[in-house]
Amino acid sequence: MPMFFFVTVVGIIATADPLYGGKVVDRVMAIVNDEIISLYELDQRVRPYAKKIKNTTSSPTEQIELLRKVREENLNLLIDEKLADQEIRRLQIRVGDTEVDREIERFKSANQLTDEDFQEALATQGGSLEEFRREIKNQILRARLVNWEIRSKIVITHEEIEAYYNSHPEEFGSENKYFLKNILMNAPAIKSQDEDTEVINRLNRIHEKLMDGEAFDAMAREYSQAPNAVDGGSLGLISKSALAPQIQEALAPLKPGEFTDIIITDQGYQIFYLEDIETHSADHFEKVKDKIEDKLYKQVINQQYEKWLQDLRTRAHIKLIR
Repeated sequence: MPMFFFVTVVGIIATADPLYGGKVVDRVMAIVNDEIISLYELDQRVRPYAKKIKNTTSSPTEQIELLRKVREENLNLLIDEKLADQEIRRLQIRVGDTEVDREIERFKSANQLTDEDFQEALATQGGSLEEFRREIKNQILRARLVNWEIRSKIVITHEEIEAYYNSHPEEFGSENKYFLKNILMNAPAIKSQDEDTEVINRLNRIHEKLMDGEAFDAMAREYSQAPNAVDGGSLGLISKSALAPQIQEALAPLKPGEFTDIIITDQGYQIFYLEDIETHSADHFEKVKDKIEDKLYKQVINQQYEKWLQDLRTRAHIKLIR
């Protein structure tokens, strides 16, 4: 669910980010109507992203720019949340402890966590049960706010559902699905011509062995750099539409038991093996109408939510302090 915010942003609260060794002094980052967003709140929200950025291979300059963008995005999220919380209080929306308990139990069940596992997870993330309960309560309250302001006012008609079905045959018509395997060679993180050539040459030698009759499974286990190498490169059943265009094109002329040439993909250099093809007939309207209604519903909710949020921001007093 999108988050909602109203804010006055006050600028930088520290001489440097704590993860990069600087001194931090808590201060106001934004004012939303008569409420503030502090540097501490922003740092807490950004901390997990900052650690990931610091562990990347990006240069220090690139890391600083990434962190700046993350801080800006999360400050906007905090503003939206503050606006939402103010609306919740204005509308006197309530959530009881029993409902929070029930949602926590659902969370543990969905993640297959025992009480002990749950406590350990909280400790590992440096959080407390009280903080977790507060976050769950806020999520329930904000969901109710969306129901109150938007969801209850939306109606998707039968005609709209039918029109979507008729205009999107690619989603509900017959489509091939492929049982695929692959051999992946990662492209160099920082490309040089020599390194790139070396990777391609290695994959060319693998391709030659496949042409000579070597088993694809065995070659994948020995040479592939993908996590599924231990399974002989198995990717399972994949819809044609889920594949990148260049992979679709390479697979089109193949029969089961054949493999592609080397393909350049976002993940690296790959060879795909077509194990089998499954053809699925078109889904009947009655079978998919509920799915379509849900999809259209979510689209309208997002559109109406953005309009509602923009109106909320327009009426709110938001100040950013640089």
